[in-house]
Amino acid sequence: MDKIIKVINKMIDKKDLIKDAREGSGFSDNEIFFKYKEYIWGITSLTTSNYNLYYYPDQTDVKELADAMRYDNTDIKFVTHSTSSYDSPEAIQSFKELHSTVKSKLYNMDETLDDILNDD
Repeated sequence: MDKIIKVINKMIDKKDLIKDAREGSGFSDNEIFFKYKEYIWGITSLTTSNYNLYYYPDQTDVKELADAMRYDNTDIKFVTHSTSSYDSPEAIQSFKELHSTVKSKLYNMDETLDDILNDD
């Protein structure tokens, strides 16, 4: 299994370490930025089976990155991992599940569901 797929699966397993999820806007309106541990990432869903995961090595703040990415900011360094590079359904499913997990964090789904479940 490719190392990035292992990392994606680890992020899913340790979803409590996903913080500061924030929607992009403008140039990056399809991207959700987030922090995992001290690392800044972004994920996009281009189609139901085409996802991109971006790692931003020089960034330390999700809000600042999201604000900067509103425009076509070519000065920002990033590494792209895409489902188009993988043939296995398992790899694509990992990207899809990470996207869903990050989106749930963006909209505070865990807190919402916990509130509903704990309503007596």
